[in-house]
Amino acid sequence: AAVEAAVSTWAEEIFLGRWKRKRTWQLLALLLSRVEFGAKGASAQLAIAAKVTQRLVGMVEHRKASGMCVSEFDVSALAERWHSLPTLEERAGAALRVVGDLQRLPPLPPFVYVTESVPYDVLPKWNHTDFTRQRCIETRRRCRDDAEQTRNELHACHFGCVCADETSACLNRKLANGLPQPLVLFHHPRKGWGVRTAVELKKGEFVCEYVGELVSAAEADRRAERCPDAERYFMALKPSDKPDGHYVVIDAYAVRNVAAFINFSCKPNLRKVSVPATHADSKFPRVGFVAIDTIKIGTELSYTRDDQKYIRGGEICFCGAKDCQGRF
Repeated sequence: AAVEAAVSTWAEEIFLGRWKRKRTWQLLALLLSRVEFGAKGASAQLAIAAKVTQRLVGMVEHRKASGMCVSEFDVSALAERWHSLPTLEERAGAALRVVGDLQRLPPLPPFVYVTESVPYDVLPKWNHTDFTRQRCIETRRRCRDDAEQTRNELHACHFGCVCADETSACLNRKLANGLPQPLVLFHHPRKGWGVRTAVELKKGEFVCEYVGELVSAAEADRRAERCPDAERYFMALKPSDKPDGHYVVIDAYAVRNVAAFINFSCKPNLRKVSVPATHADSKFPRVGFVAIDTIKIGTELSYTRDDQKYIRGGEICFCGAKDCQGRF
């Protein structure tokens, strides 16, 4: 009864607020459920937020929503801008779509879509040594789309670089511009939701960033205890000079982008790379995915979970690789 009363009240209040961006509905619904039902786990809070969002979609557009999706055609709710597409018409027609009929498929899990990680109980320390600007001007080659990339690190320009005043000439703003190439969501009967590429991806090409909430290890443990499913979406950022317990975790369970839907595999076609952020705090690197080799159109994307070895027990792996080790 308390939940239903809260859902009705919050939906009415958000509706009266006349918020123009529908993603704001999702965010307000999640924040309200966290404040009012803080003792519940993330799964329960998201279920409440989904009811609020669905009520709003019904009130405004007179249709039934799936999960927390506020758009019938774009899972990102227009968060992705598709800067890689040459014309405004192409950008307007692009969307993060679902393959298949949403009315017949299992509902998408409730979540709030973001394009960049947001701090929760930890904050990066901004480096004032002008390090990021120096890196950008070492050579103009860094502003090309084939800018310097090592095995585990990628340089990407941002608003802290000298080239920020001429962004149209910079082809290396991989993280600043969101998804560079069209991706689609699909549902697998055994693996659940996954991601395919809608275009051919070249070897070494940047695909997407893994984003979510930036939380401390202690907060991550608390969230996992209240909602065990959330732990599947944790990505730990562990600098080599930091002992266990003093590191940051990306939690992509409630707040996420398309990367959270990418499945694990014993033979992945994506690899993780660390991307120095604008603040230059090594404890808070951004995490991107790049193609290991050429990936053909329609291929499912996958990566190895936290570079951990597969072990006995754990969860059953359905990756389908020839040398699949069965569990992870």
